[in-house]
Amino acid sequence: MIGKYLVGVSFILDQNNMVLLGKRSDNKDFGGGYWEFPSGRLDQGESIIEGIIREGREELDITLTPVQLIDAYSFKRLNLDIVLLNYYCTFEGTIEMSDEHTEIQWLNKVEAMEKFTFENQKNTLLNYFKLKEKGLFT
Repeated sequence: MIGKYLVGVSFILDQNNMVLLGKRSDNKDFGGGYWEFPSGRLDQGESIIEGIIREGREELDITLTPVQLIDAYSFKRLNLDIVLLNYYCTFEGTIEMSDEHTEIQWLNKVEAMEKFTFENQKNTLLNYFKLKEKGLFT
């Protein structure tokens, strides 16, 4: 049987070795109170890059520039199968929290690992820092 998946994108933002995480609002369809990289689903017909840029505006009121795909994984949320593409992005603008999150924080690697609930999130964080330590990002 051919699978049907929704596609989501998350963006990893880094300032001085601190990554930005958001605490999901209780009004979200799933996972109120869980910490995550800011993220969202692609709209029908939208490219991955277009989706990242749109989600950056919607979630944080910033302009994102996707730099590198860090990793991807699939998971089930409620009765939906989702593929999540995790991108390191640079940004311009001043971050403004939307109602998608109740809190946002810049955290170092150890602090972020403690906030994440799911192993896939932790693996993405570790993959990002491995690539950064190799000098792939400034």
